[in-house]
Amino acid sequence: MNNIILITGADGSGKDTVAKLIAKEIQNSSIHSIKGICVGMYQDLVSVNWNKLSGAEKRIHRPVFSNFCEGIKITLGKRVFAEYLAKKLESQDDTTFIVPDWRFKEEYEVFREKFNLIKVKVIGTNNESVITDDLSEYVCWEIDSRDSIERTKKTIKSRIETLGL
Repeated sequence: MNNIILITGADGSGKDTVAKLIAKEIQNSSIHSIKGICVGMYQDLVSVNWNKLSGAEKRIHRPVFSNFCEGIKITLGKRVFAEYLAKKLESQDDTTFIVPDWRFKEEYEVFREKFNLIKVKVIGTNNESVITDDLSEYVCWEIDSRDSIERTKKTIKSRIETLGL
């Protein structure tokens, strides 16, 4: 069974940075975003490349995109993007997958069924988030992104060595 590292934290807390640091420490790992699945669906339907949009264009699309993703979750349930991602990951060769945007308990349930779970909470300067379930009961370890980058790297390396990854 493959490993999956689920990372949670408030907007702007450093989840993506922590994901990249973890990926550098683990061979055969890759980063996959739940939000990325929704971005892909949105891009296909609207015929737009999110990465090529200017800041002004993204500000125009962001509320539409958010409503689009929220509508899918309301219609199909909070598990829908996690189920899609889990199915995609099961067919890949990497042994450890890193998901830097874990937000809901239902996503945890999906991944728990299919992977060995490692759950990380990133604490940063902004620790308030209105779109995240309270996931504190699920967290295995915390990383404080307010620490220096060197200290954060040491913490990550130590945790990964302890887990034997």
